[in-house]
Amino acid sequence: MSYRKLFLVLLFTGAVYLGAIVSVGLTARPVVSDLAVVLGNEILANGRPSARLQARLDCAVDLYRRHLAQVILVSGGKEKSGFDEATIMAQYLAEQGVPMRDIRIDSKGINTIATAINTSSLVRTENFSRIIIVTQYYHIARCLFAFHKEGLESLSADYPRYFEIGDLPSIVREGVALPVYFIKMSGID
Repeated sequence: MSYRKLFLVLLFTGAVYLGAIVSVGLTARPVVSDLAVVLGNEILANGRPSARLQARLDCAVDLYRRHLAQVILVSGGKEKSGFDEATIMAQYLAEQGVPMRDIRIDSKGINTIATAINTSSLVRTENFSRIIIVTQYYHIARCLFAFHKEGLESLSADYPRYFEIGDLPSIVREGVALPVYFIKMSGID
């Protein structure tokens, strides 16, 4: 096989693989659940959620208002700028009319695995049974895998209808991150 043919085969295979990751996200639909988990993202220099994060939070507010989720967990870490993503996310939800009694804050959700671990702990503590994961469409496949590996079974997902050119490199990143998570979370050395 020539290098050109090999390159084309690899390119086609990669495109199908990334297409599958995107397809999992774009076909995700939420079901009535106890808990919606919003994964963190960038906080702007002014201390407000970025447009991408605001879109995730608005998606969670919509789920809450439609009674698809009774409680919202916001999960994020402390940014280099010093902002606590989860606290700012909770403030945003409260500004949108979600009562603080229905918001849980996970300030140790520094990555997807940490959020899955922390969510699993909260689910056991508060006896939640169904979870909606709220993140960008291209991130859903990895989230479902990570949450499932933490013993969470009744999972669905939703994503904000927010698309930007920055999604393209993020999709490629997910293509690399998914097998890395598989290796990390499966204990394969």
